[in-house]
Formats: sequence, C-alpha cells, structure tokens
Amino acid sequence: MTSSSIFKKTALVTAITATLVGCGSGGSTSSTTTTGTSATISGTAAKGIMIGADVVVYNASSDAVLAETTTNDKGMYSASLPAGFEGEVRVEVTANTDSLMVCDLTSCGDGEELNRDGTAATADVDGGDPDGTIEFGEVYKPGSGLKLKVLTKASAGDGAVTANATPLTTMAANYAEANNLTAAEANATIALQAGLTTIALDRLEVVDITDAASKADATDDALNAAITSAAIVEASGGIEEFAKEDSNATSYDVVYSSESPLDLSTASSALNTVAGTTATVDNTVDEVTIPTDVDLDGLSKAQAFVEQVRNFEVYSNRVDQNVAAFEDAISTIVANVDGDTNTVAEEMTSAIGAITAAIDYVLNIESDVESFEEKLFDGIPVSYDANTGTYNVKATIDAASHDITATTSFTEADTIDAKVTLSGKSASDTVTIELAEGSGLSLIGLAETEENNTTPQLWDGEQQGENNSFSTTSKLASVKLDLSVVITDSDDNSFTGAFAAALTGFDEAYSNSYNSNDVDSSTTAITETSTWSSSTKIESGSITLKGEFVSAKHGSQSASVTLSTEKFDESSNSEWTQTCALVEGTDVFGDCSSSNSWNDSFSANEVKAVITFGVDISGLTSVDSQVDVEATVTAMGSESGSYNSTTGYTSEGEITGDAVVNVEYDGSMLNFAYKVGTDSSTGSLINHNGVKLALTEANDGSVSGVISYDSVDYATVSENSAGMVEIKWDHDGKIETL
Repeated sequence: MTSSSIFKKTALVTAITATLVGCGSGGSTSSTTTTGTSATISGTAAKGIMIGADVVVYNASSDAVLAETTTNDKGMYSASLPAGFEGEVRVEVTANTDSLMVCDLTSCGDGEELNRDGTAATADVDGGDPDGTIEFGEVYKPGSGLKLKVLTKASAGDGAVTANATPLTTMAANYAEANNLTAAEANATIALQAGLTTIALDRLEVVDITDAASKADATDDALNAAITSAAIVEASGGIEEFAKEDSNATSYDVVYSSESPLDLSTASSALNTVAGTTATVDNTVDEVTIPTDVDLDGLSKAQAFVEQVRNFEVYSNRVDQNVAAFEDAISTIVANVDGDTNTVAEEMTSAIGAITAAIDYVLNIESDVESFEEKLFDGIPVSYDANTGTYNVKATIDAASHDITATTSFTEADTIDAKVTLSGKSASDTVTIELAEGSGLSLIGLAETEENNTTPQLWDGEQQGENNSFSTTSKLASVKLDLSVVITDSDDNSFTGAFAAALTGFDEAYSNSYNSNDVDSSTTAITETSTWSSSTKIESGSITLKGEFVSAKHGSQSASVTLSTEKFDESSNSEWTQTCALVEGTDVFGDCSSSNSWNDSFSANEVKAVITFGVDISGLTSVDSQVDVEATVTAMGSESGSYNSTTGYTSEGEITGDAVVNVEYDGSMLNFAYKVGTDSSTGSLINHNGVKLALTEANDGSVSGVISYDSVDYATVSENSAGMVEIKWDHDGKIETL
C-alpha cells in the first residue's frame, strides 16, 4: 500500500465495515475474574468447515463450562462469556452424528455426498452423479468424535474475543497442556514453527480452501495456515486418523519431530493442486525461539490488529457491493417517483402557502382588530379571538389526489409567532407522500424586503442613468420544523422517516445594486457598477434526516444524517465595474475595461456532520449481524479571502477540522480519528482491544507512526523508497508491508 492511500484506506473502510474480524486476546492462565460486563467469544471451526458441530467453552483453569452453542452452515459460532470473566478459555468443537463437514483433503474416503442442509446431493463436485466417494469440496458426515480445540484469553475490557479452531490451534492447545504454557506461548510456538508471520494463531482468519471467494479474500498468512492445517491431516493418514484421541496430527512433537517429521511438503503440493493455490508450507523443524523480552499478549494483539487492517480492503469490497445494491434500490425509488414528486410536493405545500398568504393578509389589513370578523381569504377562513388577541387560520385542500390540512394561530405584532400543524397525504399514480400526525412548523421572527428601481428614460439622444437596488432581511428568533414522512411508490419501494430542522438566532441579509451614469451628447464613456452583499449568522442550528429505505429487491437500510453548527457567521461582498468608451457621436461601445473584486469571510465555533447507518454483514463474520457506523466530521476556525483583478487573490485565517468514524457490532469496535493541521495531519486507528495505530502524514505525503498497546510500542511504521508503508517489529526487526 502506498503512503498516499493509507489514510484513505483506513478511513474509508473503517467507515463501512471496520471490525468485521473481531480480535480477541491472549495471556496467562493464572487467574480468572467474574465482575463487570460480559464479552462475546466467536470464531470459525475448520477441518474443513464444520457445520452443526457442538461448541463448549471451558474455563481453562478449572474446566468449568462457561458457554455452549453450535456452529452454523459456515462453521461459525458465537457465545457470551459470563459477566466480567477474565482468564484463559479453551473452546472445543466436536462433531456429533448429525454434523457435516466440507472435505478439504484430496479425498475424505467413502460416504454419502450431501448438501449443507444435510439433504442428499443430486450431483457430485464435478457435476456427475454421486459416486459414494467424498472428494475435495464435497459435504459429508465425518461421524462423531472429531474434535478441534483453541486456547485463548479473555482480557478485562475486551468486548469481543475471537477464537478460531483449526488443526494448528488444536496442536497449540495440546502443546500448552503438555508443557504448562500460556495460550500466548503455545500459539506463538506453533505459529512460528509453521512459518507464519503472526503469533496470534487463535485470531488468524479461517480460510475455506474449497471456496473461491474465501481464497481470493485471504491474506498470505491465513492461506498458508489453512493449507498447512490440511497438509498435517493429509500427511498423518486422513480424517479418521486425525479424529483419534491420540492422533499424531495433533501432537507438536510428532508433526515437527526432528527425527521423522510428517511429510508436509508432498501433502501441501497435492493440496495446492486441488485447491488451485500456491500457499507456502514450512516443513523445517528448526528450534523455535519465543521472544522473552516482550509481552506476548500485547504482541499477539498488535499482530492481530495488523491482520485486521489488511482485511479492510477485502471486507470493504464486499460491503461496497451491499452499499451499491442499496444505492441501486434508492435510485429505483427516485426514478419511480421523480416525475411526480415535485407535483405532489407542490400540492402539499399549497396549503402552507395559502396559510402564509392569509397571515400576510391579516397583518396588513388596516381595519380595527376590535371589529374584525371572520373573513374568507381566497376561500380560507380567518377568525379573531378578541379575548386572547389570536388569529386562527385553517386551510384544507381536499381533492381526488390529495387531502391535506394545515392550521395555525398567531398574534399580531411586529414579529410573527406562529405554529403550523400539518397532516394528510398527496398522491399520484406512482407516488404517495404522507405526513403523520405531529408534523408541523413553528417560527418566531420577521422578514422584510425593500426594492427601489429607477427605470431609464430616453429623450432626444440622451439617456438617464439606471439605478436599481434590492435588499431583504430575515430575522428569526427560532425556527423548528418536524415532519414525519412516508413515501411509497408503485413498486412497493418506500421511505419512512422524519425530517427535522431547528434554528435559533437566524439573521440573514442580502442586497444588490446596479447603477450607470447618464448619457448625453457630450458623454465619451459609460460606466456600469454592480455590487452584491450577503451575510448569514446562526447562533445554533441543526438539520436531521433519519429513517428507513425499503426496497422490494434489496431489503431495508436505516440511516440518519445530522448537520449542526454553532456561532456560524458567513459574509460575502463583491463589486463589478466596467467602463466602455463610446464611439464619437454615437452610442456604440468601443473599447471596454473592467475590474472585479470580492471578499468572503467565514467563522464558526463548530460545523459538524454526523452520519449513522447500518450494514448487514451476515456471513462475513462469526456473528450474523449488522455493523453500526457513526461518522462525525467537524470544522472550526475562521478564514477570509479577497480577490482583485489587478492584485490577485489573498487570504488569511485557518480552518481546522477533524473526522471520527466509530464502528460497533456485538461488542467489537474500531475507531478512526483524523485531524487536519497546518504542517501535518494526524490519524489514529484503535480497535476494541485497545491496540492503536498512530500515524502522521506530512504535507509532502510521507507517513510515519507506531503501533502500540497499553502504552507499549511494538512496531514502527514508515515509508520506503518505493512509497510502500512498512511495519518494522521491535522484537525481531522483521519488516512487512501494510
């Protein structure tokens, strides 16, 4: 990955899917704690993918059962640990008589070919009739007794723990028990012996080597581990041998024996052929050295975090497909309703417009309010309550295509204080817009407009100069709009939600003017000048749209968007001048010269946008669930700029900003924060385990940073000469690209 893409990749993918692979934790078996909140433990069981297998989670210290569940049709499981539990856990996944498994060996012996739901397959993997031989990629019943294990640690504060069970993790669990090692020590030993980069064996993603998409999405470490696991079983005599209680395939001392190790080279070569992969399997038996000067728990989490970042692009691509599909659904709704929405909306707002006209009529009548009687203004009844000094207006538009009611009451004063309540619906052949009860608009304020125009007059070769001016001022102490809306189209697509807006201290002014000099027989040139001026001030304000889109084709999607500001002040002034010489004795323009200038300024304590949405990630993680994303972008500061056609552009001031993207699902979290500075920009990426990737991006695009956990640095991040971002691990000096 190039340095210019590191920020884009982490921010973009985090905003979409972030922690689709939850990272757990390793550590010690010395003690357990059971106070506080509960964590979710989840993972995948693969030898190959195990379906409908029994999952039991044990306290590794006491063998007490902490949770029980079963794997789904993708081999995934999820369970909740007791509240506040902290300590090592052992997960055992055991096949029962009804469990299914996907064969990931060159052959899994004789048996009945099945579908993933347990029904008999009508064709084998090659498309022919079932032949009673279980080939690579076919589903069958392996029989009861086949067991996978994984040893991991749940740390205080972990919202989610990942524990994937494979032949390699089973070997690590057995090795820990035989040698009194911690989960981190045992997983590191087996991972390093297998030639993997990461020591976080328990959290390394599982790859289904019989599935093209899974292989395409896999990192090198994950694919190498998957082929190694299958090769160990293949070389040890197949699945029946592996399922034995004393199987050589689950013994580190046998598989990697210095005297007669298993022939993993031949087995992996055969598996690469049937799987269409080029995975590397380390068949050496060199003594593995476990780092002793580093916290293995922290290092394991840091390496799992890097693996998680690598997976970002994979998951973002998949979720992008979901988002694209949903965008297509929204486009379908828009396409269906676009032709009629404006017409329907105009009919709906006509009731509000009628009320506005009635209010204007009442405020401008010159009759004595004490003698005011109910009147009709364009068919709208207006009444006056002398006891309260309140005018009441009600407009109802009732026709074949719409039935809308708008009502308000207000007092006559220098400012308007009114609340309009709305209800009803408007429809066409393809779209219906409905306002639920409680929808309405309230405002306190005054709007004034002033216009002054001088029309040029012609007489005997002379022309009076033109002078026009226009100005408008709006001052609103408060405005509040709440609409509950249902929009449906003829294809059963819909949006159900709410639109809300609130402003306080709104002050807006706009003016423009134009003038030109008088022209007579002695005039040699004509000069025209136009000026524009506008300003907007908002004490505080917010606009929120939230609701659910439902597509008949793509399902539903919930989302909300909120824009807010405080102490917002924006102004703009511009002037344009043109002088043209007149051809002597005529009114024909000759040479012209012009100049223009403008000045803009902006300041705000804060301008913020918050976007929240959910993305369905069923099948992408061990938990069939939804990712909830909240993205916040904030800008603040002040800036002014001016332009003159002679002197050019100048500016001063500074706008600073930051962005925060927070993603959560089932206890997992990933938070990306990005701050724009004058000389450099900084970013941090933190997952639910507290591992932090801190980055600094200089103005020249170069990137540097560190990966840390619990205030301890484990790796440095830099940019190499090829523009790739490199990670250099502190404990062994090894370098890998991100």
